[in-house]
Amino acid sequence: MVSLTIANTFGAIELGSFGAAFLFGIITLQCYFYYSQNPEDSRQLKAMVALVWLLECAHTGLMIWEVYRLTIVMYGRAKDVHTYPGFSLVLMIGGFITTIVQCFFAYRVWKFLPKPYSFIGLASGLAACSRVVLSTYGAAEAVMMTSYAEFLVKYQNYLSIVLALGVAIDIVNAASMSYFLIIQREKAFSKTTNLIDRLVAYTIRTGVITCVSAITVLVLFQSLSPTLISFGFYVGLAKLYTNSLLSALNARRSLKENYSMSISVSHPRLAGTETSTSRIGPEYTQSNQAISIEMKTTKLVSEDPAEEKAYDLESKRQPRRDQLV
Repeated sequence: MVSLTIANTFGAIELGSFGAAFLFGIITLQCYFYYSQNPEDSRQLKAMVALVWLLECAHTGLMIWEVYRLTIVMYGRAKDVHTYPGFSLVLMIGGFITTIVQCFFAYRVWKFLPKPYSFIGLASGLAACSRVVLSTYGAAEAVMMTSYAEFLVKYQNYLSIVLALGVAIDIVNAASMSYFLIIQREKAFSKTTNLIDRLVAYTIRTGVITCVSAITVLVLFQSLSPTLISFGFYVGLAKLYTNSLLSALNARRSLKENYSMSISVSHPRLAGTETSTSRIGPEYTQSNQAISIEMKTTKLVSEDPAEEKAYDLESKRQPRRDQLV
């Protein structure tokens, strides 16, 4: 068993809180970009972003309060610290944040994958909702416990299952969406393959960040208990989920601007032709990818020199009226 020191308990929490506070600043900046650049989004989506940011505020506030209690209020009395009520509430709020983000990505799988594969998203969303119930129960038990060591003895395996379930949900969401995009790549035009490649890379990247972080927390929790090193990483886990959500929302505009496609259908230009151009610009709202189709219609103006010459000869044959009189 690893021995407890100030460095691997209070020090780990303090360093983890500094990193989480930095991530909260990035979250706030991304929220500003989201509301300023996406005014056309639905009220439900805007409300979800606002809810996540408010939960992050509470998450950060409780984290700072717990660090203050450990380093200032309990200064010089480290042996008297047996519970961490602030971080128990951080665990609970972090579970809600993680569930909202995972349900968002699960809904995306449900929306885009064809049936019956779309039910993967439904199952992932239900698993995320089950996970938040489990994490809330564990956090409530941690608040009521009189000793952190006693809590670990009773609930270490329970919390490990909760963390492992979160990892499984992330893998399913990222793998399902990536597989769907790869299948669509085989059916797409050559000009759209770069867009799909970028979407696949972005989906994998956002899923890998949260998945690797959750696995790191799980491994540290199992191998370095009863230290608080795993909690130092865990306080930033929810903020990584929020950043992955906001970066996915904010990336839509850049994808739309950089990969808007124009398909031109035209006839060879002939001498003596008049060409008119019309633009049809439907917007594919589900993928937020604007597709503009440029149609060129050709109007042929007949200019046959032979017909003009025949008309001139005929007019020359007909005598004028003054000659008949």
